[in-house]
Amino acid sequence: MSTIPNLAPDLNFGRFWLLTEEGYLINDCQRSLIQDPWLPLVEEWMEGCVVGLGDRLHSLYLRGSIPRGLAVQGLSDLDGIVLTHQPLDDLTTQILFTLAQKLSRRYLFCPKVEILPLTLDDLRGDWAVLLATQGLNLWGQDVIPHLPPVKVSPALVHYLPTLEQDLQRVTTELRHSPTCTLSRCRWICPRLVRAGFELVMESEGQFTRDLGLSAVRFGVYYPQQARGMNLALKLALEPTGDRGGLLVFLQQFGGWLVREFGVNQQNSFLH
Repeated sequence: MSTIPNLAPDLNFGRFWLLTEEGYLINDCQRSLIQDPWLPLVEEWMEGCVVGLGDRLHSLYLRGSIPRGLAVQGLSDLDGIVLTHQPLDDLTTQILFTLAQKLSRRYLFCPKVEILPLTLDDLRGDWAVLLATQGLNLWGQDVIPHLPPVKVSPALVHYLPTLEQDLQRVTTELRHSPTCTLSRCRWICPRLVRAGFELVMESEGQFTRDLGLSAVRFGVYYPQQARGMNLALKLALEPTGDRGGLLVFLQQFGGWLVREFGVNQQNSFLH
């Protein structure tokens, strides 16, 4: 049986996005909210991208907890978006990868530095929604004011549609490489929590990416599954090395999320 503890962590539960009178999400990212020790990391990331990309670069954006003033040392990643005029070649992509590795080694309080390259042509669908609601322009011409506003709607559902494939991939990796248990746990469990909130988001009429708040609101609508959600939250914050226990948990709770999403989709189709 799994040795993974079933504990709900004690943490700041986060906040919902504010809404306009018309119901559109208000992007609450601000440059002034980027505080030490994150500020030097962000500045070095910006400089590395500008120097490394040169005239290929259109603009730079930061998303996630850092530009919202909610970053937690040892937990929060730097989530950067590089907007370019054209797709990057392999050499330039490697420059960004090397930069991310260098910064991760230097700023040990930040578990991961992620640099997502997008082109102007990519700014539709999910990427446009992400940038409009969660992006902060740090360099170059800001495209966010030109993106369509976003309401709480299926347009914000990001994790559920790919959850089954994500679980299959992680399960395969865990079975073939026991040494990746911690990293795979750290990657998949936040996705479980956010996917769970996406099941109840439209009923809530509000949006959040904050893990604690997502777990709490999920439990209101699915009290019988709150135990599994609390464990997903625990493992997102404190990844386990128990490969067997993690595999069982992903099969059980992750499988339930996938099935429930399918049921909801079927019900929506019928109505």
